Amino acid sequence: MNLQFNFYTDHSSPLHQDNYKERTHDFLFREEIAEEKLISRLNVCGLASLSEFMAPWRLCATLKVSCSLTPDTPEGLMLKRGVRTALLKTTKGHSAAPVEHTNRVYEARVHRQAADEGHIVLELSSKCVSELQLKKGSRCEMEVQFQLDRLWFCQMHQAVDHLTDLHTVLPDLSNCCIPVSTTRQTDLNNKQQIALNFILGKCEASKVAAPLLIYGPFGTGKTHCLASAAIQLALQPKTKVLICTYTNSSADLYVRVHFHPYIANGHPNLKILRIKANKGGAAIMATDDITRKYCHYSPDGQSFILPTRSHLESHCIIITTTTMAQRFRELNLPEDFFSHILIDEASQMLECEAVMALGLADKHTRVVLAGDHMQMGPKLFSVTNDKHSEHTLLNRLFRYYQDHSSNIAKKSRIIFDENYRSTGEIVDFVSNHFYVTDGIKAKGDVPRHPKLYPLMFHHVRGECLLSSNSMSWYNPAEVTTVVNVIQELVTVWPVEWGKKEPMQICVLSEGQQVDYIRSHLRRKGIFGISVQNLANIQGTVLLNIDF
Repeated sequence: MNLQFNFYTDHSSPLHQDNYKERTHDFLFREEIAEEKLISRLNVCGLASLSEFMAPWRLCATLKVSCSLTPDTPEGLMLKRGVRTALLKTTKGHSAAPVEHTNRVYEARVHRQAADEGHIVLELSSKCVSELQLKKGSRCEMEVQFQLDRLWFCQMHQAVDHLTDLHTVLPDLSNCCIPVSTTRQTDLNNKQQIALNFILGKCEASKVAAPLLIYGPFGTGKTHCLASAAIQLALQPKTKVLICTYTNSSADLYVRVHFHPYIANGHPNLKILRIKANKGGAAIMATDDITRKYCHYSPDGQSFILPTRSHLESHCIIITTTTMAQRFRELNLPEDFFSHILIDEASQMLECEAVMALGLADKHTRVVLAGDHMQMGPKLFSVTNDKHSEHTLLNRLFRYYQDHSSNIAKKSRIIFDENYRSTGEIVDFVSNHFYVTDGIKAKGDVPRHPKLYPLMFHHVRGECLLSSNSMSWYNPAEVTTVVNVIQELVTVWPVEWGKKEPMQICVLSEGQQVDYIRSHLRRKGIFGISVQNLANIQGTVLLNIDF
């Protein structure tokens, strides 16, 4: 924490380039304080039960906490995403250890999978076990303080510090122009064509382009437009495109759905590179075969690795997440290395997370932010729920442009409103109940199921049970109903849907219910169905979704 930070500083004055970094750092400090306060509710002083953990020489301590730890509670959510370790010391009732050790503080790893709704399990270090002379099956009184993992905050602070040109976050619209291009692409509608021309266009000699904002509900072609622009840019000399998303699944979608078919259809000279974080081999297992063809591996092929500068130089389109894009700073790239930075899913990420990629831009870099303002935004604890979206760069710049009446401000934001992915019934329902102000029009002529109505509700009577493995809820009756619906769909696959592809069907759930549905589908001999939680599915193109 910065010792110069003042929690009570007045931030009512307008945001400008001179106070931008200070304001952004202060927001991160406030959020960190709010999360630390939330985590402090988990702190406990009580009796710990000691038991064997995975091996005879390793022990764990189980303690009862005063709050629920299910993922739908603030404490449970923070335990899952922001707590890795805890500090502990014994208090009293443990006379076997020397006095100098009972006053010593030890670090323990929080084992989230082994906890239940009201208990937390700590993996004790061998030093802690030996010095305190802890024994399996015994009990001792402990004081435990849980620690916030500050790495994410440090990375965002660093991204703000590395932002050398503030044009990408606070553009001077008086010095901006609207880029001009005459490129035409027949598969784009009018608004998509306007966005394409903005991305491809040339600026006046003494002017620069403001960041282009593309607002659009699901299925309106935001990703298709950005991918089309990237392909067109790859045909131009001295261009290098960086595409950043919030999630790995959406980054993979660019490769699998947009770039690979183009390359396979007679354009082998399009050089793309998908950069992924290494997660001990798990990331490779979770990546489809098509996307893997364009990834960068270690020599043994067992892990993803960070590319060298020469790898980036030999490819014209780089696809990654904003988090991984920040790692490119280690390569000492020049500020003008990327001619274009296209950020998709911008409404789901904090402004500081978008800045992780924008630190690679200068004022001449063409920047595009695309997103759906009605999708789930970042979860924050320092502001009320209705203020969460104000801390995304897409939404803040959109309001910034709205406050300016200039032609530049008006033409630097585009709202896509024609849906090409869903049936008219689904589009009308969503438009009438969620996108009331903007509205969506169904334009895709998507074939509906010949027997089943596009939007159906199933009433299920059942009891929600708490899983001891993940501190989340599951409902066996719901699982049975969902599996039966899926079985009917894959058994009688409609001709209107084309070739049977079970992976085009997705079941959307949360917590332990995801695993239960996967397990029941396997028992029924149904394979290939995508069963995901909400955080992993946004931006994915599917034929059928079951909630």
